[in-house]
Amino acid sequence: MCRYRRVSGDTCEGGEEDLYAPEKIPCEIKALREFMLYANRSEINRINMLDNSTFTLPLLNTKNIVAVEYDFTTNCVYWTDVVLDKIMRLCMDGRHSQETIVEESVDVMEALAFDWLSKNLYWVESGETDKGIWVVSLHGSQDERYRALVVNSTHVDQPRALVVDPLGGMMYWTDWSSTRPRIMKAWLDGSNIQEVTVGRGTHWPNGMALDRENQRLYWSDAYSDCIRSIKTDGTEAITLIEGESTPHPFAVALYKNKIYWDDWYRSGIFAAQKNDGGDVKFLRQNIPSLMDMKIFDNNTRQGENACSKSMHNCSHICVSLPGDIFTCLCPRNMTLEGNSQCKCAVGKISVEGKCVDESQCDTELQFPCEISGHCIPRSWLCDGENDCGDMSDEANCSLVTGSCKSSEFPCGGESGRCVPLSWRCDADVDCADGSDEENCTYGDVNMTTTATTLQVCSDSEFRCGTGVCVPVTWRCDGDNDCGDMSDETNCTQVQCQDYQFRCANNRCISASWVCDSEDDCHDGSDEQNCTQSTTSVSPPTKNPASCGSSGFRCATSGVCIPLSWKCDGIDDCGDGSDELECGLVTQPNVSTTCRPGEFRCDDGNCIASDDKCNSVFDCPDSSDEEYWMCHSSTAPSTSAAPTTCNPIEFRCDEGSVPQCILGAFVCDNENDCANGEDEKNCPEGGLCQGESYSCMFSAGCLTKNQVCDGKKDCIDGSDEMFCDNANFTVPTCPPNQSACNDSSQCIDSFRWCDGHIDCLDSSDEVFEHCKELESKSLHVRQLHVDVKSVTNTSFFIFWEPPTNGQGFNITYIPVIRPTNGLWMNYTAQTKTTFRFKNLLPNTNYVASVKVSATHGGHTHLHPLYAPYVSVATGDGCPTAPLNITVIQAEGMTNAAMVVWKEPLSPNGIIKQYRVYYSPPTPPNMEATAIGPVKYIYIKDLKTTVNYTFQVAAVNAAPNRGMPCEGPRSESVKFAFTKQPIPRVSGLREAVSLRTQTSVSLSWNSVSVQCDGYKLIYERDQMSEVVNTTKQLQLTAVGLSPGVKYVFRLYAFRNVGDFIVAGPEEIIEVTTSGKPLKAPTKLQATPMGGTSVKLSWLPPDDNRKVRWTYGIYYGVSVEQLLIGGQRASTSDTGFSFSRLDACEDFLFKVRLIAPLGFGPFSDVAISRSGFDVKAPPKKLQFNATSSNLSWKASCDVILKEMAYIIELTDTSDKSHPSTFTLAPVRNTTFTLPLVGMMRGANYSVKVKTNILDGRWTPELLIQIDPYPAPTEIKASRTFGGYPELTWEEPAETPASVGYAIWVSKDGGKFEHKYTAAHGSNTFQFPESFELGHVYKFAVSSDEVKGHYGALSMPFEAELTDAFMVHPTAGAQSTSAVYRIVLPVLGVVILVLVLGMGLFWMKHRRLRRSFLAFANSHYDTRSGTTTFNTNDHDLDGDEEESPMIRGFADDEPLVIA
Repeated sequence: MCRYRRVSGDTCEGGEEDLYAPEKIPCEIKALREFMLYANRSEINRINMLDNSTFTLPLLNTKNIVAVEYDFTTNCVYWTDVVLDKIMRLCMDGRHSQETIVEESVDVMEALAFDWLSKNLYWVESGETDKGIWVVSLHGSQDERYRALVVNSTHVDQPRALVVDPLGGMMYWTDWSSTRPRIMKAWLDGSNIQEVTVGRGTHWPNGMALDRENQRLYWSDAYSDCIRSIKTDGTEAITLIEGESTPHPFAVALYKNKIYWDDWYRSGIFAAQKNDGGDVKFLRQNIPSLMDMKIFDNNTRQGENACSKSMHNCSHICVSLPGDIFTCLCPRNMTLEGNSQCKCAVGKISVEGKCVDESQCDTELQFPCEISGHCIPRSWLCDGENDCGDMSDEANCSLVTGSCKSSEFPCGGESGRCVPLSWRCDADVDCADGSDEENCTYGDVNMTTTATTLQVCSDSEFRCGTGVCVPVTWRCDGDNDCGDMSDETNCTQVQCQDYQFRCANNRCISASWVCDSEDDCHDGSDEQNCTQSTTSVSPPTKNPASCGSSGFRCATSGVCIPLSWKCDGIDDCGDGSDELECGLVTQPNVSTTCRPGEFRCDDGNCIASDDKCNSVFDCPDSSDEEYWMCHSSTAPSTSAAPTTCNPIEFRCDEGSVPQCILGAFVCDNENDCANGEDEKNCPEGGLCQGESYSCMFSAGCLTKNQVCDGKKDCIDGSDEMFCDNANFTVPTCPPNQSACNDSSQCIDSFRWCDGHIDCLDSSDEVFEHCKELESKSLHVRQLHVDVKSVTNTSFFIFWEPPTNGQGFNITYIPVIRPTNGLWMNYTAQTKTTFRFKNLLPNTNYVASVKVSATHGGHTHLHPLYAPYVSVATGDGCPTAPLNITVIQAEGMTNAAMVVWKEPLSPNGIIKQYRVYYSPPTPPNMEATAIGPVKYIYIKDLKTTVNYTFQVAAVNAAPNRGMPCEGPRSESVKFAFTKQPIPRVSGLREAVSLRTQTSVSLSWNSVSVQCDGYKLIYERDQMSEVVNTTKQLQLTAVGLSPGVKYVFRLYAFRNVGDFIVAGPEEIIEVTTSGKPLKAPTKLQATPMGGTSVKLSWLPPDDNRKVRWTYGIYYGVSVEQLLIGGQRASTSDTGFSFSRLDACEDFLFKVRLIAPLGFGPFSDVAISRSGFDVKAPPKKLQFNATSSNLSWKASCDVILKEMAYIIELTDTSDKSHPSTFTLAPVRNTTFTLPLVGMMRGANYSVKVKTNILDGRWTPELLIQIDPYPAPTEIKASRTFGGYPELTWEEPAETPASVGYAIWVSKDGGKFEHKYTAAHGSNTFQFPESFELGHVYKFAVSSDEVKGHYGALSMPFEAELTDAFMVHPTAGAQSTSAVYRIVLPVLGVVILVLVLGMGLFWMKHRRLRRSFLAFANSHYDTRSGTTTFNTNDHDLDGDEEESPMIRGFADDEPLVIA
């Protein structure tokens, strides 16, 4: 992926930081002319059909891909994801990110088919809501991608595969209908529907491909496990391939004269001759979860139809029909007016292809388009883009000139739009009038001044008019590779390669295609002057010597083909000469030569020499692990056979390749030597007759007594392998078990042929044996998943009974396993439906049903073969993020940086993180950008406030119609410091002290005061190890060998309850030694009730140590990891008892000592049974209804159960209250709890009324106290003593007073005094101690030891100035004086002040009136003059403002 990264520490203003988050745009992926795409659930892989190389496409956030398609003109790949319910697209030009094409109103999309001429994408919808075949137009923007239903549910039942023929105007699909399975065809608009075949070997038609030239359909049938073919008119039906080659075929594709298919059972991709099904070959193997597979050849995706000729004027969707005509389609709820325009009904408008009420267009915020009626934001008006499609949003726009910046380009026309200057000449029209792409040169581009975003084409590439680079060999080849025909212009003299034929229309095709009865030139010139019959090829008049170094000359025809087609597994010459003498490394004319340091596989592939004989199959044909090559004392060279063979080997005749083979291969009915000498003179029935034992690798036959007798009788020692003790005998297996072929162990019958190897010799999964067993077994039919039942923890399956001609009594055992996990059995039943529950969210499962048949008192459990269903559970809410760290942001003021790790169980794709911080209350929330960003800067904080931070994760799991926010993380406290702690420098390792289990690190001290350093590293998924030291060095111990650890170091300072941390410094160190391996073959066996027995094998490790194993379990992966290690042992087995009843437990084991922690084993699953002593589940208390509720230990209770409830007041645990419920068979219970005290805390637990029944964990219940008084105030009375007042709460206990709480000098509150019931004041006694700071609070007084809620405290400092102490003997008199004298003083002072104010106001009013009465008006000046020297005014003019006069045109305002 190419990504842009924000520089660490930089910040962005105005919330623009998201613009600099990593852009997930894949780098350019070069287009190929001929390739295969195949999907395996979460990936799409591309195989180059010319060099057989594989490339995985860089897709994001995929869940379950089932169908793929491709567009050559845009280099875009399309796919459907049935978990996300979307059709997605990725254009691989390096300039586009992944995008969604269809996502609304879709359910189960099972197939894609692309009309590359009309640019229409078809898909099959098999869900119940909108079942049928749909089409979406890919013209225009997202809002203009109109879609229509072309075939409705009347004509389809269970549609599966789909192919289209854009040139012929036809489409074909398969239907799994339980009543009428068939293959159908119709015109591309869904009309003229016909059946191609019904029945006649068609049961469960899966994948399908079309051979257009021969008008034949090829399809796979999952019921008959075969590949069939039929003419499109329904004639000439044949079975092409069946038997061992197709145990369960799925997708089918065609390429040249080959047919390709993928197979679920064999987990691989195969090829064979499409005419007769012969020459079956492996193309790829060991690919799990294969789904769709298609082959794309640019030569076959050419031509034109009525829609591509631009001869239509359809407003929404154009569809080409047979006869080179077209028709227009309209989206749902729209009707076609005339022949081309789609309209909504009167009063309706179109919004994104849907007709809605016209009132839904908010005219204040939106603009209604004239023709389509679309509602678009008004901000889109006059922006230079045709958002309406009819240009009505760009009409009547005046040009704003001179408004573009120097870094912008002004578009022409009337839009007035400004675009970035970098968009000028970038081969992408951004201005409505195209002015940004006028007068541009795309060939020799100055990349520093003009089209900065254009690709740089190499010398071997041609630049299209669109700016795209294509191989120069595609120039003038007759194919529109650029999409704008620029690669096919000015092609007067075309030069074809030596191995090609030049058509009359200047197109270059393979010379082997001349006179092959197919119009490859599209003008017929390659089929002219052909004198021979159509069954043979006329040699072109070419000089055979002109093939050159890059070509190969066919033997019969003399045609030249590319040298890369030699030995590619495809008969390109027609006579097989290009596939002769392939596979021998000594052949001089093999097409592939390997570089020095590489090993050449027998199939021509090259691998690194170090990958040879490493016990891993790196060559596709496994030739890098041939036994004769890897175990010979003298390894064979690539040019000559070995002169001697190993003692355990048989030597073939001189010159044979291989020269040496294993002795065990002699007389095994297979020719391993080139001339078959290993099978000459062999006795009938093989070398080892009867019950004798044959050695595993070397030749030789032994009696049973010689096996595991402590003496190696076989040269290879295989007779003493897998022996648990001396005197080994072939085990006698108990009922329902069978012995492996090597007699080393017995395994359960249902584990045979279940897709997982259990026998050490793999004999339980031998293909031929499994097919034989399958033919004799009973298995259910028509196993289906109810797609609407799938949740994040459950789904529902149903099936049809097996064919039961013998009259057996049938029971069913539903089974399930996670992908690549182990099977788990459920209880046997007779119903043909079942719901799997308590599953893991966001997990892929495989489910099936076993059949148990009983007859004559004997029961046989039939092995599990087919059918299987694959289901992906939905997203669940994520768990809390981990390892929250808050530090003072570097280079920023008033800002903190919050960093975290993703949740242990995301349970889906994390869409966003939310950071909560307080104060205030409730806390503020800041969200990260959409996507898994794991840090955020919180700005504008107060440096004097201490903050608390929490982080929560959000994914797409539905939660009441909204994305699900998981629980918040643990709180982290943070405080600013005036002296921030800098980053630690000089972090380094003492390499000489490194061991397998320890690493020594040192560092430099920081320049400011700190209290120490914290060194953190992650031990595994579950936990981090934190080491704290005050030194400048530390040795981390308890590590594991050969593991890369990431150590994080920071300095810290303690500030009260807070820890101020500095930025982290990071170093990566790998411990010495060989990495530990995981234990293998972990099995969990139910032992009855709630007990489980585990067993496993030690890891494949030759170190001579006594391992200690740690055992982990839980009902989910999350609980397994969080629960930590449950037990440890040095044995290879352990038993657990007293587990929770009726739960599916997951178990894992790993090494924990003496060399640290190793990787986990594979998971083992076991379901616990019913236990009458097991504790109930989900104990809860509802505070609103005061109801206690719980569930029984199992969902089904077969006998009546009684329960005991114990309720304890935590303030007095010596007197618990106990209740006993009468026996019932209920599984859910509700018990009202009455009479509980307000303000009390209780603990409650429940168990079955059985001796030694186990209690549930205690549940703490907090009962709300009586509300607190409000408006607490303390004041001084006239006597000088403090008095407390308050407002009574809305609810108080009857006849109970108030408790007065006092805290002195910051101490704890103590109940010091009591006020009477109904009062709201309290005067403290005279003995109150002065000179201290007090806090006062009030609550309802205690009732049986439980107080009401405490009020908000009132704080006051009481000194001698606050209080007056009375003298002895004069208490009553002083009390009178204390009241009367202050009152009289206050009254007199108020009267004096009031009289003075009255006199002053009266005097001012009198002066103002006299001045107005003595004024004079002057007519010439238009002003009035006041006499300000009147002696009656008592001479205080200087205290008043002088009035200069006023004009008659101005108002006189008297204030």
